[in-house]
Amino acid sequence: MWRRALILAALVGLTVGCLEIPGKHVLYLEPDGAVTWTVLEEEIRFDAESREARLRQEKEFLDLVAAHEHVAAVALSALYPRTLDSRMLREDAPQTVWTEASYPGIDLVYRNLFDLMGMPAVVELELEEDRTRLVITAWPGADEPEGNEDAIDEEAGEMLLALFAKCRIVLSEGKFVSAEGFEIIDDGIAVQPTEVDTEEAEENNTPVTLSLTWTTGEDSAREGT
Repeated sequence: MWRRALILAALVGLTVGCLEIPGKHVLYLEPDGAVTWTVLEEEIRFDAESREARLRQEKEFLDLVAAHEHVAAVALSALYPRTLDSRMLREDAPQTVWTEASYPGIDLVYRNLFDLMGMPAVVELELEEDRTRLVITAWPGADEPEGNEDAIDEEAGEMLLALFAKCRIVLSEGKFVSAEGFEIIDDGIAVQPTEVDTEEAEENNTPVTLSLTWTTGEDSAREGT
């Protein structure tokens, strides 16, 4: 199914390039795991042949953004945000749209994403005094459960794939100190997804593990020196 194909493409990191995923995705991560997912879509153009038809498309799109019903908002709302906002930064062609959703925990974002895409996974957020660890254990070879077929359409599903394929996760404070399935960049303040080999896991129905560990306060200052 397309949901399983999308999430496997993201984990493997090889075929993502053939998918057209709009927007620049940044997840701003708080020390306690709370996260705000932002999507910036720039230079949006409509392809109708006549000017009249293009203006009609633009009007329909502006109405969708105002109602938080455009693709980015539909995708982010499928992960049960605490808050969701979207606004036009540029209304004249080519348009620019900003969409933002906040979630109480990055673990909940990943858990809801795997549920939506139909892949069994265990997602845990381990909180210590100055250290937080996110651990994702997924079974890409498991049978996809029935149900949830109409929860989200394919276009919004491709937008969600950006959580794996295109996003940067940026700490509001502290530093990332270890990662599996992610690359630590920008002197430890950000990570981005890396390629994960799922072939053996698919064949043997064994899990793959992704993890992130970050620190705050004096502990992060020492580890960053």
